[in-house]
Amino acid sequence: MYNQVFLSKPGKMCTKEKISLVQKITIFPLKEKSNKFRDHIRREFEGTPEADNNPWEKTIQWFNEQKDFIDAAMVYIGEDITDGNEKDWPKGTEMSPSCLPRIILGLTKNGSLTGLFGYVVYT
Repeated sequence: MYNQVFLSKPGKMCTKEKISLVQKITIFPLKEKSNKFRDHIRREFEGTPEADNNPWEKTIQWFNEQKDFIDAAMVYIGEDITDGNEKDWPKGTEMSPSCLPRIILGLTKNGSLTGLFGYVVYT
């Protein structure tokens, strides 16, 4: 299961009527064997020489093996909407974002976060 959080524009009341989507944040727990993130990386490496030595799976394994982490997750900030019809874009969207942040995080027992930051580029 994953969580979705919607951020509103600064200074705006977050009422149901006035909420304005800026970016969608989706959180994928790394302990799950199947979710959108894990399924995507499996498909990307399927049939390649790296399939048995997938660097993403090695990274997930490392995060899950750390005894100091009580939880770990992959965080998607924003989503690729280029596959859809522009009529279906969120109200106020004028163009599809092309550079979207991705963060893989571990949460320690003391509440600290440790992780890696990167981004994907959709063209």
